[in-house]
Amino acid sequence: MLLRGARILIIGGTRFIGRHTCLAALAAGAEVTLFNRGQSPSDWLAAHPGVHQVHGDRDDPAALGRAFGQDYDAVYDMIAYRPEEIRPLLSPPYAARIGHLVVCSTTSVYAPALYQPIDEAHPRGPHPAWGDYNKGKNAVEDMLAAAQGVRATVLRPQWVFGAHDYQQLAAFYLMRLAAGLALWIPHAGVAQLNWTYGPDLAQAFLGVTGLPEAAGHAYNVCCDETLTTDGFVRLCAQVLGVPADIRHYRPEELLGELRGQRVGPVRNLPLACSAERIKALCAFRPTPMAEALVRTADWLRETGAFDAEPSTPVEEYLNARI
Repeated sequence: MLLRGARILIIGGTRFIGRHTCLAALAAGAEVTLFNRGQSPSDWLAAHPGVHQVHGDRDDPAALGRAFGQDYDAVYDMIAYRPEEIRPLLSPPYAARIGHLVVCSTTSVYAPALYQPIDEAHPRGPHPAWGDYNKGKNAVEDMLAAAQGVRATVLRPQWVFGAHDYQQLAAFYLMRLAAGLALWIPHAGVAQLNWTYGPDLAQAFLGVTGLPEAAGHAYNVCCDETLTTDGFVRLCAQVLGVPADIRHYRPEELLGELRGQRVGPVRNLPLACSAERIKALCAFRPTPMAEALVRTADWLRETGAFDAEPSTPVEEYLNARI
Protein backbone atom coordinates (compact mmCIF):
# COMPACT_ATOMS: atom_id res chain seq x y z
CA MET A 1 0.00 0.00 0.00
CA LEU A 2 1.04 3.61 -0.42
CA LEU A 3 3.23 4.77 2.44
CA ARG A 4 3.26 8.22 4.01
CA GLY A 5 5.96 10.36 2.42
CA ALA A 6 6.03 8.34 -0.81
CA ARG A 7 6.82 10.33 -3.93
CA ILE A 8 4.14 9.87 -6.59
CA LEU A 9 3.94 10.97 -10.22
CA ILE A 10 0.50 10.95 -11.85
CA ILE A 11 0.49 11.17 -15.64
CA GLY A 12 -2.79 12.92 -16.31
CA GLY A 13 -4.45 13.96 -13.12
CA THR A 14 -6.70 16.99 -13.15
CA ARG A 15 -9.99 15.85 -14.68
CA PHE A 16 -11.55 12.73 -13.17
CA ILE A 17 -9.78 9.50 -12.21
CA GLY A 18 -6.47 11.28 -11.80
CA ARG A 19 -8.12 13.95 -9.67
CA HIS A 20 -9.58 11.37 -7.28
CA THR A 21 -6.24 9.55 -7.16
CA CYS A 22 -4.32 12.76 -6.47
CA LEU A 23 -6.62 13.64 -3.57
CA ALA A 24 -6.43 10.10 -2.16
CA ALA A 25 -2.63 10.13 -2.37
CA LEU A 26 -2.47 13.51 -0.62
CA ALA A 27 -4.78 12.24 2.11
CA ALA A 28 -2.39 9.30 2.57
CA GLY A 29 0.52 11.68 3.09
CA ALA A 30 2.22 11.29 -0.28
CA GLU A 31 4.22 13.91 -2.16
CA VAL A 32 2.42 14.29 -5.48
CA THR A 33 3.60 15.54 -8.86
CA LEU A 34 1.13 15.87 -11.76
CA PHE A 35 2.31 15.64 -15.36
CA ASN A 36 -0.28 16.76 -17.90
CA ARG A 37 -0.83 19.18 -20.76
CA GLY A 38 -2.51 21.77 -18.56
CA GLN A 39 -5.57 21.91 -20.81
CA SER A 40 -8.17 20.86 -18.24
CA PRO A 41 -9.48 23.10 -15.46
CA SER A 42 -7.41 22.69 -12.30
CA ASP A 43 -8.78 25.40 -10.01
CA TRP A 44 -9.27 22.76 -7.33
CA LEU A 45 -5.49 22.48 -6.97
CA ALA A 46 -5.39 25.94 -5.40
CA ALA A 47 -6.43 24.25 -2.15
CA HIS A 48 -3.40 21.92 -2.43
CA PRO A 49 -0.36 24.14 -2.97
CA GLY A 50 1.99 21.27 -2.17
CA VAL A 51 1.15 19.50 -5.44
CA HIS A 52 3.89 20.02 -8.00
CA GLN A 53 2.73 20.38 -11.60
CA VAL A 54 4.69 19.75 -14.79
CA HIS A 55 2.91 20.79 -17.97
CA GLY A 56 3.78 19.16 -21.25
CA ASP A 57 2.90 16.43 -23.72
CA ARG A 58 4.10 12.95 -22.87
CA ASP A 59 5.17 12.53 -26.51
CA ASP A 60 7.66 15.39 -26.03
CA PRO A 61 10.98 13.99 -24.72
CA ALA A 62 11.91 17.33 -23.15
CA ALA A 63 8.61 17.53 -21.24
CA LEU A 64 8.95 13.93 -20.11
CA GLY A 65 12.46 14.69 -18.92
CA ARG A 66 11.16 17.59 -16.82
CA ALA A 67 8.57 15.32 -15.22
CA PHE A 68 11.27 12.81 -14.30
CA GLY A 69 13.54 15.25 -12.55
CA GLN A 70 13.54 12.90 -9.54
CA ASP A 71 12.94 9.27 -8.61
CA TYR A 72 9.40 8.19 -7.75
CA ASP A 73 8.18 5.44 -5.47
CA ALA A 74 5.23 5.03 -7.82
CA VAL A 75 4.07 6.35 -11.17
CA TYR A 76 0.35 6.20 -11.95
CA ASP A 77 -0.33 6.35 -15.69
CA MET A 78 -3.93 7.35 -16.39
CA ILE A 79 -3.66 8.05 -20.11
CA ALA A 80 -1.72 5.25 -21.81
CA TYR A 81 -3.80 4.44 -24.89
CA ARG A 82 -1.05 3.47 -27.34
CA PRO A 83 2.13 1.39 -26.94
CA GLU A 84 4.34 4.29 -28.02
CA GLU A 85 3.02 6.24 -25.03
CA ILE A 86 4.10 3.65 -22.48
CA ARG A 87 7.38 2.62 -24.18
CA PRO A 88 9.57 5.45 -22.75
CA LEU A 89 8.60 4.53 -19.18
CA LEU A 90 9.92 1.01 -19.73
CA SER A 91 13.32 2.11 -21.02
CA PRO A 92 16.33 4.04 -19.70
CA PRO A 93 16.58 6.53 -18.19
CA TYR A 94 13.01 6.58 -16.88
CA ALA A 95 12.54 2.91 -15.95
CA ALA A 96 15.24 3.19 -13.30
CA ARG A 97 13.42 6.14 -11.71
CA ILE A 98 10.14 4.26 -11.18
CA GLY A 99 9.67 2.14 -8.08
CA HIS A 100 6.27 0.82 -9.15
CA LEU A 101 4.40 1.61 -12.38
CA VAL A 102 0.61 1.28 -12.10
CA VAL A 103 -1.28 1.67 -15.37
CA CYS A 104 -4.99 2.32 -15.86
CA SER A 105 -6.33 -0.04 -18.50
CA THR A 106 -9.93 -1.26 -18.98
CA THR A 107 -12.08 -4.38 -18.91
CA SER A 108 -12.63 -3.67 -22.61
CA VAL A 109 -9.34 -5.50 -23.30
CA TYR A 110 -11.10 -8.85 -22.92
CA ALA A 111 -12.04 -10.92 -25.94
CA PRO A 112 -15.75 -11.77 -26.33
CA ALA A 113 -16.80 -13.49 -23.12
CA LEU A 114 -17.13 -17.25 -22.91
CA TYR A 115 -18.52 -17.02 -19.39
CA GLN A 116 -19.75 -14.50 -16.83
CA PRO A 117 -18.50 -12.96 -14.66
CA ILE A 118 -15.20 -12.29 -16.37
CA ASP A 119 -12.15 -12.69 -14.17
CA GLU A 120 -8.53 -11.97 -15.01
CA ALA A 121 -8.04 -15.50 -16.37
CA HIS A 122 -10.30 -14.68 -19.31
CA PRO A 123 -8.20 -14.10 -22.45
CA ARG A 124 -7.53 -10.63 -23.72
CA GLY A 125 -7.98 -10.00 -27.41
CA PRO A 126 -9.86 -8.17 -30.15
CA HIS A 127 -13.47 -7.29 -29.54
CA PRO A 128 -15.68 -5.89 -32.32
CA ALA A 129 -17.58 -3.64 -29.90
CA TRP A 130 -14.51 -1.70 -28.74
CA GLY A 131 -12.52 -1.25 -31.95
CA ASP A 132 -9.31 0.79 -31.79
CA TYR A 133 -9.73 1.45 -28.07
CA ASN A 134 -9.49 -2.29 -27.40
CA LYS A 135 -6.53 -2.67 -29.76
CA GLY A 136 -4.58 0.22 -28.23
CA LYS A 137 -5.12 -0.83 -24.64
CA ASN A 138 -4.22 -4.44 -25.44
CA ALA A 139 -1.03 -3.28 -27.16
CA VAL A 140 -0.14 -1.31 -24.03
CA GLU A 141 -0.74 -4.36 -21.84
CA ASP A 142 1.32 -6.55 -24.21
CA MET A 143 4.23 -4.15 -23.87
CA LEU A 144 3.95 -4.09 -20.09
CA ALA A 145 3.84 -7.89 -19.95
CA ALA A 146 7.05 -8.13 -21.99
CA ALA A 147 8.92 -5.42 -20.08
CA GLN A 148 12.02 -6.36 -18.13
CA GLY A 149 13.30 -4.66 -15.01
CA VAL A 150 10.16 -2.65 -14.25
CA ARG A 151 7.67 -3.47 -11.51
CA ALA A 152 4.36 -2.89 -13.29
CA THR A 153 0.73 -3.52 -12.37
CA VAL A 154 -2.37 -3.04 -14.52
CA LEU A 155 -5.79 -1.99 -13.23
CA ARG A 156 -8.87 -2.69 -15.32
CA PRO A 157 -11.89 -0.58 -14.34
CA GLN A 158 -15.29 -0.66 -16.03
CA TRP A 159 -17.77 2.19 -16.61
CA VAL A 160 -16.17 4.59 -14.13
CA PHE A 161 -18.58 7.08 -12.56
CA GLY A 162 -18.73 9.61 -9.75
CA ALA A 163 -18.10 13.29 -9.11
CA HIS A 164 -16.21 15.13 -11.89
CA ASP A 165 -17.00 12.49 -14.52
CA TYR A 166 -16.83 14.58 -17.69
CA GLN A 167 -18.25 11.69 -19.76
CA GLN A 168 -21.39 11.68 -17.58
CA LEU A 169 -21.73 7.91 -17.52
CA ALA A 170 -23.98 7.50 -14.49
CA ALA A 171 -24.94 11.18 -14.62
CA PHE A 172 -26.68 10.59 -17.96
CA TYR A 173 -29.29 8.44 -16.22
CA LEU A 174 -29.46 10.36 -12.95
CA MET A 175 -30.08 13.68 -14.70
CA ARG A 176 -32.95 12.32 -16.78
CA LEU A 177 -34.58 10.60 -13.86
CA ALA A 178 -34.33 13.77 -11.77
CA ALA A 179 -36.02 15.69 -14.61
CA GLY A 180 -38.86 13.18 -14.83
CA LEU A 181 -37.94 12.15 -18.37
CA ALA A 182 -38.36 8.77 -19.99
CA LEU A 183 -35.21 6.68 -20.25
CA TRP A 184 -34.81 4.85 -23.53
CA ILE A 185 -32.83 1.61 -23.27
CA PRO A 186 -31.77 -0.36 -26.35
CA HIS A 187 -33.40 -3.74 -26.85
CA ALA A 188 -34.55 -5.45 -23.65
CA GLY A 189 -32.08 -3.84 -21.23
CA VAL A 190 -30.97 -7.21 -19.89
CA ALA A 191 -27.22 -6.99 -20.59
CA GLN A 192 -25.36 -7.52 -17.31
CA LEU A 193 -22.40 -5.36 -16.37
CA ASN A 194 -20.53 -3.82 -13.47
CA TRP A 195 -19.57 -0.24 -12.70
CA THR A 196 -16.52 1.31 -11.01
CA TYR A 197 -16.83 4.19 -8.56
CA GLY A 198 -14.09 6.77 -9.19
CA PRO A 199 -12.89 7.08 -5.56
CA ASP A 200 -12.74 3.27 -5.35
CA LEU A 201 -10.43 3.17 -8.37
CA ALA A 202 -8.23 5.75 -6.67
CA GLN A 203 -8.03 3.51 -3.60
CA ALA A 204 -7.07 0.59 -5.84
CA PHE A 205 -4.11 2.57 -7.18
CA LEU A 206 -2.95 3.23 -3.63
CA GLY A 207 -3.72 -0.30 -2.47
CA VAL A 208 -1.51 -2.13 -4.98
CA THR A 209 1.39 0.32 -4.69
CA GLY A 210 4.60 -1.23 -3.48
CA LEU A 211 3.25 -4.78 -3.22
CA PRO A 212 5.81 -7.16 -4.76
CA GLU A 213 3.11 -9.75 -5.40
CA ALA A 214 1.19 -7.24 -7.56
CA ALA A 215 4.06 -6.90 -10.04
CA GLY A 216 3.33 -8.41 -13.43
CA HIS A 217 -0.37 -8.82 -12.77
CA ALA A 218 -3.62 -7.19 -13.84
CA TYR A 219 -6.68 -6.65 -11.66
CA ASN A 220 -10.30 -5.90 -12.43
CA VAL A 221 -11.58 -3.00 -10.34
CA CYS A 222 -15.34 -2.70 -10.02
CA CYS A 223 -18.26 -2.63 -7.63
CA ASP A 224 -19.55 -5.95 -6.34
CA GLU A 225 -23.06 -5.53 -7.75
CA THR A 226 -23.74 -6.93 -11.21
CA LEU A 227 -26.71 -5.11 -12.74
CA THR A 228 -28.65 -5.24 -15.96
CA THR A 229 -29.02 -1.92 -17.74
CA ASP A 230 -32.64 -1.76 -16.61
CA GLY A 231 -31.61 -2.72 -13.08
CA PHE A 232 -29.03 0.06 -12.97
CA VAL A 233 -31.63 2.63 -14.01
CA ARG A 234 -34.05 1.33 -11.38
CA LEU A 235 -31.34 1.61 -8.72
CA CYS A 236 -30.64 5.19 -9.82
CA ALA A 237 -34.35 5.95 -9.50
CA GLN A 238 -34.44 4.33 -6.07
CA VAL A 239 -31.65 6.47 -4.66
CA LEU A 240 -33.32 9.60 -6.09
CA GLY A 241 -36.73 8.59 -4.76
CA VAL A 242 -38.40 8.96 -8.16
CA PRO A 243 -40.21 6.58 -10.52
CA ALA A 244 -38.27 5.01 -13.38
CA ASP A 245 -40.00 5.48 -16.74
CA ILE A 246 -38.03 2.90 -18.73
CA ARG A 247 -38.82 2.40 -22.39
CA HIS A 248 -37.12 0.15 -24.91
CA TYR A 249 -36.30 0.72 -28.54
CA ARG A 250 -34.52 -1.06 -31.38
CA PRO A 251 -31.51 0.96 -32.60
CA GLU A 252 -31.58 -0.76 -35.98
CA GLU A 253 -35.02 0.74 -36.62
CA LEU A 254 -33.85 4.34 -36.31
CA LEU A 255 -34.06 6.35 -39.51
CA GLY A 256 -31.61 8.45 -41.48
CA GLU A 257 -28.86 10.29 -39.66
CA LEU A 258 -30.05 8.89 -36.32
CA ARG A 259 -29.01 5.37 -37.22
CA GLY A 260 -25.81 4.47 -35.41
CA GLN A 261 -26.41 6.98 -32.62
CA ARG A 262 -27.03 5.70 -29.12
CA VAL A 263 -29.13 6.89 -26.22
CA GLY A 264 -26.84 6.83 -23.22
CA PRO A 265 -23.28 5.67 -22.77
CA VAL A 266 -23.95 2.01 -21.94
CA ARG A 267 -24.09 -0.44 -24.81
CA ASN A 268 -26.32 -3.47 -24.96
CA LEU A 269 -23.30 -5.67 -24.30
CA PRO A 270 -22.88 -8.12 -21.41
CA LEU A 271 -19.67 -7.43 -19.51
CA ALA A 272 -20.07 -8.70 -15.98
CA CYS A 273 -16.71 -8.73 -14.18
CA SER A 274 -15.29 -9.96 -10.90
CA ALA A 275 -12.95 -7.97 -8.64
CA GLU A 276 -12.26 -10.82 -6.22
CA ARG A 277 -8.59 -10.97 -7.17
CA ILE A 278 -7.74 -7.43 -6.02
CA LYS A 279 -9.87 -7.87 -2.89
CA ALA A 280 -7.71 -10.88 -1.99
CA LEU A 281 -4.53 -8.91 -2.69
CA CYS A 282 -5.09 -5.82 -0.59
CA ALA A 283 -7.60 -3.86 1.45
CA PHE A 284 -9.62 -2.82 -1.60
CA ARG A 285 -13.33 -2.93 -0.78
CA PRO A 286 -15.70 -1.28 -3.27
CA THR A 287 -18.33 1.18 -2.13
CA PRO A 288 -21.88 -0.26 -2.34
CA MET A 289 -23.49 0.92 -5.56
CA ALA A 290 -26.43 2.63 -3.88
CA GLU A 291 -24.10 4.66 -1.66
CA ALA A 292 -21.86 5.57 -4.60
CA LEU A 293 -24.87 6.73 -6.60
CA VAL A 294 -26.15 8.83 -3.68
CA ARG A 295 -22.78 10.60 -3.52
CA THR A 296 -22.79 11.12 -7.28
CA ALA A 297 -26.33 12.52 -7.20
CA ASP A 298 -25.38 14.86 -4.36
CA TRP A 299 -22.49 16.21 -6.44
CA LEU A 300 -24.73 16.69 -9.49
CA ARG A 301 -27.24 18.53 -7.33
CA GLU A 302 -24.55 20.77 -5.82
CA THR A 303 -23.14 21.67 -9.24
CA GLY A 304 -26.56 22.54 -10.68
CA ALA A 305 -26.56 19.70 -13.18
CA PHE A 306 -30.11 18.75 -12.18
CA ASP A 307 -31.34 22.18 -13.29
CA ALA A 308 -30.92 21.24 -16.96
CA GLU A 309 -33.32 19.19 -19.09
CA PRO A 310 -30.97 17.08 -21.18
CA SER A 311 -31.90 15.35 -24.40
CA THR A 312 -30.29 13.86 -27.49
CA PRO A 313 -31.62 13.80 -31.06
CA VAL A 314 -32.53 10.14 -30.69
CA GLU A 315 -34.47 10.83 -27.48
CA GLU A 316 -36.32 13.70 -29.12
CA TYR A 317 -37.26 11.44 -32.02
CA LEU A 318 -38.41 8.60 -29.76
CA ASN A 319 -40.33 10.89 -27.41
CA ALA A 320 -42.17 12.42 -30.37
CA ARG A 321 -43.46 8.96 -31.30
CA ILE A 322 -44.98 8.22 -27.91
